[in-house]
Amino acid sequence: MSKEFTIEELSNYNTKKELFVAIRGYVYDVTGFLEDHPGGDEVLMDVAGQEATEAYDDAGHSEDADKTLDKFLIGRLNAPAGAGAGKTRNKGTVGSTQKSLQSLLLRTMFYLVAIFVGAGAFSYLKIYIGGS
Repeated sequence: MSKEFTIEELSNYNTKKELFVAIRGYVYDVTGFLEDHPGGDEVLMDVAGQEATEAYDDAGHSEDADKTLDKFLIGRLNAPAGAGAGKTRNKGTVGSTQKSLQSLLLRTMFYLVAIFVGAGAFSYLKIYIGGS
């Protein structure tokens, strides 16, 4: 991995025959992954030849996805500050936030169901057993 790419060079690799993306300051040749990408090839085509850290992180990729991505590493992005090179956003931030929100939602739903079941049982007992 000795090749350095500028943003301009990276932008030349934006077709299905040669598709490069930059993520966290590294450049990946994902051409061979187009057909296998779980989100479909259009997801990769949308960021073809671009700095794609934000899109990658927003998708909440797993550690397995990171390991797969490592197989396609071909170089570094040599970009001016603010162009996306070297972004160090925590890989797990989006995924763990989504999992936390899902967990909170499931707990909330569990408590709501328990409250409704309890209220229904109370009403049933009051009407059919309590008599008045």
